[in-house]
Amino acid sequence: GTHPYGRPTIGYTSDIEALTLDDCRAFYRRRYAPDQAIITVSGDIDSSRLLSAIEAAYGDMPAGGFPASPPLELHPSSVDPFEVEQPLSGERLLMAYGIPAATTIDAMTIEVLNELLVEGDSSRLTRALITDGELASSQYGFPSMLREGGLLEFGVDLRAGRKAEEAEAVILKTIEAVAGGCVEQAELDRALNKLELTAYRELQTAHQRAQSLGYWQVTADDFRWCFDVDARLRQVTLGHLQEVAQRILSPELRTVVYGRIAP
Repeated sequence: GTHPYGRPTIGYTSDIEALTLDDCRAFYRRRYAPDQAIITVSGDIDSSRLLSAIEAAYGDMPAGGFPASPPLELHPSSVDPFEVEQPLSGERLLMAYGIPAATTIDAMTIEVLNELLVEGDSSRLTRALITDGELASSQYGFPSMLREGGLLEFGVDLRAGRKAEEAEAVILKTIEAVAGGCVEQAELDRALNKLELTAYRELQTAHQRAQSLGYWQVTADDFRWCFDVDARLRQVTLGHLQEVAQRILSPELRTVVYGRIAP
Protein backbone atom coordinates (compact mmCIF):
# COMPACT_ATOMS: atom_id res chain seq x y z
CA GLY A 1 0.00 0.00 0.00
CA THR A 2 0.90 3.68 0.16
CA HIS A 3 1.21 3.95 3.95
CA PRO A 4 4.82 4.64 5.08
CA TYR A 5 4.70 1.65 7.45
CA GLY A 6 4.46 -0.54 4.36
CA ARG A 7 7.99 0.41 3.29
CA PRO A 8 11.32 -0.57 4.90
CA THR A 9 12.89 2.16 7.03
CA ILE A 10 15.98 2.66 4.84
CA GLY A 11 14.14 2.05 1.57
CA TYR A 12 14.71 -0.54 -1.09
CA THR A 13 18.02 -1.37 -2.76
CA SER A 14 16.93 0.53 -5.87
CA ASP A 15 16.25 3.65 -3.76
CA ILE A 16 19.69 3.51 -2.15
CA GLU A 17 21.47 2.91 -5.43
CA ALA A 18 19.70 5.91 -7.00
CA LEU A 19 20.75 8.38 -4.26
CA THR A 20 23.10 11.20 -5.22
CA LEU A 21 25.28 13.39 -3.02
CA ASP A 22 22.91 16.32 -3.69
CA ASP A 23 19.96 14.19 -2.52
CA CYS A 24 21.75 13.43 0.75
CA ARG A 25 22.69 17.06 1.36
CA ALA A 26 19.15 18.27 0.65
CA PHE A 27 17.70 15.66 3.00
CA TYR A 28 20.12 16.69 5.72
CA ARG A 29 19.21 20.37 5.37
CA ARG A 30 15.47 19.63 5.55
CA ARG A 31 15.44 17.02 8.28
CA TYR A 32 18.46 17.67 10.50
CA ALA A 33 17.24 21.07 11.63
CA PRO A 34 15.92 22.62 14.88
CA ASP A 35 12.27 22.49 13.77
CA GLN A 36 12.65 18.73 13.24
CA ALA A 37 14.41 18.00 16.54
CA ILE A 38 13.49 17.40 20.17
CA ILE A 39 16.05 17.85 22.95
CA THR A 40 15.23 15.86 26.07
CA VAL A 41 17.05 16.50 29.35
CA SER A 42 16.44 14.76 32.67
CA GLY A 43 18.26 15.15 35.97
CA ASP A 44 19.38 17.74 38.51
CA ILE A 45 19.84 20.68 36.17
CA ASP A 46 19.87 24.48 36.20
CA SER A 47 17.24 25.31 33.58
CA SER A 48 18.63 28.77 32.78
CA ARG A 49 22.13 27.42 32.17
CA LEU A 50 20.69 24.56 30.14
CA LEU A 51 18.63 26.84 27.88
CA SER A 52 21.63 29.11 27.38
CA ALA A 53 23.78 26.13 26.37
CA ILE A 54 21.13 24.92 23.91
CA GLU A 55 20.81 28.38 22.41
CA ALA A 56 24.59 28.65 22.05
CA ALA A 57 24.85 25.25 20.38
CA TYR A 58 21.84 25.37 18.07
CA GLY A 59 20.54 28.94 17.98
CA ASP A 60 22.21 29.88 14.70
CA MET A 61 21.02 26.80 12.83
CA PRO A 62 18.35 27.63 10.23
CA ALA A 63 15.00 25.87 10.25
CA GLY A 64 14.61 23.12 7.70
CA GLY A 65 11.18 24.32 6.63
CA PHE A 66 9.92 20.79 6.09
CA PRO A 67 6.09 20.79 6.31
CA ALA A 68 4.41 18.80 9.06
CA SER A 69 3.24 15.39 7.94
CA PRO A 70 -0.54 15.06 7.65
CA PRO A 71 -2.24 12.54 9.94
CA LEU A 72 -2.18 9.04 8.52
CA GLU A 73 -4.82 6.39 8.91
CA LEU A 74 -4.33 2.67 9.15
CA HIS A 75 -6.99 0.54 7.54
CA PRO A 76 -6.36 -2.97 8.86
CA SER A 77 -7.17 -5.74 6.45
CA SER A 78 -6.39 -9.40 6.19
CA VAL A 79 -4.10 -11.00 3.65
CA ASP A 80 -3.85 -14.65 2.78
CA PRO A 81 -1.51 -16.60 5.09
CA PHE A 82 1.87 -17.31 3.57
CA GLU A 83 4.69 -19.70 4.31
CA VAL A 84 8.42 -19.15 4.72
CA GLU A 85 10.91 -22.00 4.84
CA GLN A 86 13.77 -21.54 7.32
CA PRO A 87 16.43 -23.77 8.92
CA LEU A 88 14.26 -24.37 11.99
CA SER A 89 14.10 -27.21 14.49
CA GLY A 90 10.35 -26.68 14.84
CA GLU A 91 7.68 -24.70 13.04
CA ARG A 92 7.09 -21.06 13.90
CA LEU A 93 3.98 -18.87 13.86
CA LEU A 94 3.84 -15.10 13.45
CA MET A 95 0.47 -13.38 13.61
CA ALA A 96 -0.33 -9.65 13.71
CA TYR A 97 -3.23 -7.23 13.93
CA GLY A 98 -3.25 -3.52 13.08
CA ILE A 99 -3.83 -1.34 16.15
CA PRO A 100 -4.68 2.36 16.61
CA ALA A 101 -2.39 5.22 17.62
CA ALA A 102 -0.72 5.01 21.03
CA THR A 103 -2.70 7.96 22.40
CA THR A 104 -6.08 6.23 22.07
CA ILE A 105 -7.95 4.27 24.72
CA ASP A 106 -8.07 1.41 22.21
CA ALA A 107 -4.26 1.22 22.16
CA MET A 108 -4.08 1.27 25.95
CA THR A 109 -6.65 -1.54 25.98
CA ILE A 110 -4.50 -3.52 23.54
CA GLU A 111 -1.55 -3.12 25.91
CA VAL A 112 -3.65 -4.51 28.76
CA LEU A 113 -4.85 -7.38 26.55
CA ASN A 114 -1.24 -8.21 25.68
CA GLU A 115 -0.42 -8.34 29.40
CA LEU A 116 -3.34 -10.68 30.03
CA LEU A 117 -2.59 -12.94 27.09
CA VAL A 118 1.18 -13.39 26.99
CA GLU A 119 3.08 -11.82 29.88
CA GLY A 120 4.15 -14.07 32.75
CA ASP A 121 3.91 -17.76 33.58
CA SER A 122 0.24 -17.46 34.49
CA SER A 123 -0.85 -15.63 31.33
CA ARG A 124 -3.53 -17.24 29.24
CA LEU A 125 -1.37 -18.07 26.21
CA THR A 126 1.62 -19.22 28.26
CA ARG A 127 -0.63 -21.81 29.89
CA ALA A 128 -2.54 -22.73 26.73
CA LEU A 129 0.53 -23.04 24.49
CA ILE A 130 3.35 -24.10 26.84
CA THR A 131 2.48 -25.18 30.37
CA ASP A 132 -0.78 -27.02 29.80
CA GLY A 133 -1.00 -27.32 26.03
CA GLU A 134 2.63 -28.45 25.50
CA LEU A 135 2.51 -27.21 21.91
CA ALA A 136 5.30 -24.67 22.08
CA SER A 137 8.67 -23.99 23.65
CA SER A 138 8.18 -20.21 23.73
CA GLN A 139 5.72 -17.50 22.84
CA TYR A 140 5.59 -13.71 22.92
CA GLY A 141 3.35 -10.77 22.19
CA PHE A 142 4.34 -7.20 21.45
CA PRO A 143 2.17 -4.11 20.79
CA SER A 144 4.08 -1.43 18.87
CA MET A 145 2.71 1.77 20.40
CA LEU A 146 3.29 4.39 17.69
CA ARG A 147 2.00 7.83 16.74
CA GLU A 148 0.09 6.67 13.67
CA GLY A 149 -0.91 3.21 14.91
CA GLY A 150 1.08 -0.01 14.83
CA LEU A 151 0.79 -3.76 15.23
CA LEU A 152 0.03 -6.26 17.93
CA GLU A 153 2.32 -9.18 17.12
CA PHE A 154 2.16 -12.74 18.40
CA GLY A 155 5.03 -15.18 17.91
CA VAL A 156 5.20 -18.86 18.79
CA ASP A 157 8.05 -21.38 18.51
CA LEU A 158 6.45 -24.82 18.17
CA ARG A 159 7.80 -28.03 19.62
CA ALA A 160 9.12 -30.63 17.19
CA GLY A 161 6.31 -32.35 15.34
CA ARG A 162 3.67 -29.68 16.05
CA LYS A 163 2.15 -27.49 13.37
CA ALA A 164 1.97 -23.69 13.34
CA GLU A 165 -1.77 -23.94 12.63
CA GLU A 166 -2.26 -25.60 16.03
CA ALA A 167 -0.84 -22.55 17.80
CA GLU A 168 -2.89 -20.25 15.58
CA ALA A 169 -6.07 -22.08 16.59
CA VAL A 170 -5.18 -21.73 20.29
CA ILE A 171 -4.56 -17.98 19.97
CA LEU A 172 -7.82 -17.44 18.07
CA LYS A 173 -9.76 -19.46 20.65
CA THR A 174 -8.19 -17.49 23.51
CA ILE A 175 -8.99 -14.14 21.91
CA GLU A 176 -12.53 -15.34 21.19
CA ALA A 177 -12.95 -16.16 24.89
CA VAL A 178 -11.82 -12.66 25.87
CA ALA A 179 -14.19 -11.17 23.30
CA GLY A 180 -16.95 -13.25 24.86
CA GLY A 181 -16.38 -11.69 28.28
CA CYS A 182 -14.41 -14.38 30.11
CA VAL A 183 -12.05 -11.96 31.89
CA GLU A 184 -13.00 -11.09 35.47
CA GLN A 185 -12.21 -7.89 37.36
CA ALA A 186 -9.52 -9.52 39.53
CA GLU A 187 -7.58 -10.63 36.44
CA LEU A 188 -7.88 -7.16 34.92
CA ASP A 189 -6.69 -5.55 38.16
CA ARG A 190 -3.59 -7.79 38.25
CA ALA A 191 -2.73 -6.83 34.67
CA LEU A 192 -3.21 -3.11 35.40
CA ASN A 193 -1.06 -3.32 38.52
CA LYS A 194 1.76 -5.07 36.64
CA LEU A 195 1.67 -2.54 33.80
CA GLU A 196 1.67 0.36 36.23
CA LEU A 197 4.65 -1.07 38.10
CA THR A 198 6.53 -1.63 34.83
CA ALA A 199 5.84 1.94 33.74
CA TYR A 200 7.30 3.39 36.92
CA ARG A 201 10.28 1.04 36.90
CA GLU A 202 11.09 2.41 33.46
CA LEU A 203 11.45 5.89 34.99
CA GLN A 204 14.10 4.96 37.57
CA THR A 205 17.16 6.50 35.93
CA ALA A 206 17.72 9.89 34.31
CA HIS A 207 18.33 8.12 30.99
CA GLN A 208 15.03 6.21 31.22
CA ARG A 209 13.12 9.38 32.13
CA ALA A 210 14.65 11.24 29.20
CA GLN A 211 13.66 8.42 26.85
CA SER A 212 10.08 8.48 28.12
CA LEU A 213 9.82 12.26 27.86
CA GLY A 214 11.11 12.18 24.30
CA TYR A 215 8.89 9.26 23.31
CA TRP A 216 5.69 10.97 24.46
CA GLN A 217 6.67 14.32 22.96
CA VAL A 218 7.10 12.61 19.58
CA THR A 219 4.09 10.33 19.96
CA ALA A 220 1.54 12.60 21.66
CA ASP A 221 3.03 16.09 21.12
CA ASP A 222 3.08 16.35 24.90
CA PHE A 223 5.91 15.04 27.12
CA ARG A 224 3.61 15.18 30.17
CA TRP A 225 1.89 11.98 29.06
CA CYS A 226 4.71 10.08 30.77
CA PHE A 227 3.51 11.33 34.17
CA ASP A 228 -0.06 10.00 34.07
CA VAL A 229 0.34 6.44 32.88
CA ASP A 230 -1.53 5.10 35.88
CA ALA A 231 -4.55 7.35 35.26
CA ARG A 232 -4.78 6.30 31.62
CA LEU A 233 -4.40 2.61 32.49
CA ARG A 234 -7.26 2.87 34.97
CA GLN A 235 -9.57 3.99 32.16
CA VAL A 236 -9.51 0.46 30.74
CA THR A 237 -12.55 -1.54 31.81
CA LEU A 238 -13.81 -5.06 31.24
CA GLY A 239 -16.13 -3.59 28.64
CA HIS A 240 -13.17 -2.09 26.77
CA LEU A 241 -11.37 -5.45 26.75
CA GLN A 242 -14.35 -7.26 25.33
CA GLU A 243 -15.21 -4.63 22.72
CA VAL A 244 -11.64 -4.15 21.48
CA ALA A 245 -11.07 -7.92 21.26
CA GLN A 246 -14.21 -8.17 19.13
CA ARG A 247 -13.49 -5.20 16.86
CA ILE A 248 -9.69 -4.97 16.52
CA LEU A 249 -8.65 -8.59 17.11
CA SER A 250 -11.31 -10.00 14.83
CA PRO A 251 -10.03 -13.14 13.05
CA GLU A 252 -10.53 -11.72 9.57
CA LEU A 253 -8.18 -8.81 10.36
CA ARG A 254 -5.14 -10.92 11.17
CA THR A 255 -2.04 -11.41 9.07
CA VAL A 256 -0.35 -14.81 9.44
CA VAL A 257 3.05 -16.19 8.53
CA TYR A 258 3.85 -19.88 8.94
CA GLY A 259 7.50 -20.69 9.43
CA ARG A 260 8.15 -24.12 7.95
CA ILE A 261 11.19 -26.36 8.43
CA ALA A 262 13.37 -26.16 5.34
CA PRO A 263 14.03 -29.59 3.77
